[in-house]
Amino acid sequence: MNPKGTGQGYGFQGSGYHFQLANQDVYMDMAPGNSAPTKLGESASVTFNLYNANTNSTNQVTGKIVVRDAPNNNTTQILMIEIPIADMVSNPALVGDIKLTNANLGDQSVVVSGASTAPMVAAALGGVIVLVLGILIFQSHRR
Repeated sequence: MNPKGTGQGYGFQGSGYHFQLANQDVYMDMAPGNSAPTKLGESASVTFNLYNANTNSTNQVTGKIVVRDAPNNNTTQILMIEIPIADMVSNPALVGDIKLTNANLGDQSVVVSGASTAPMVAAALGGVIVLVLGILIFQSHRR
C-alpha cells in the first residue's frame, strides 16, 4: 500500500484476509494496538489474530511491515509473515489447496495448490503467502 497516499487515500490494509484450506475458513486481522509504519526505511513488528471459524479457535502470529521505495516517487508497505499451517487448521495433513482473498482489496483471489506439511514445502508456502499478499496489495493499488 502507499502510505504517502498521493491523493488516493491508500494505506496498509490490516484486516479482511480470508484463507480457505482443508475445507476450513480462517480469517486474519491485525490485532488491536498495532500500527503500520509509513516513512521510508521504517519497519515494525505487528501481531495478527487468526480465527478458524470451523473449529472456533484463535491463534496469534507475528509479522513485519517494512516501508520501501516504489515507482512514481512513492513508498509502499510490504507485509512479511510466516504462518505455520498447524496454527491455522486442526489437521494440517488434510491441506491440499490454499485460497487467499481479501474483499477490502478487491474481488481477486490466489490459490496455492499442493500444500504439504513437510518442513521445506511449508517454509516455501510461507514465502508464497508473503508473495500473494504483496500481489493482492499491488493489484488493489493499481485500481
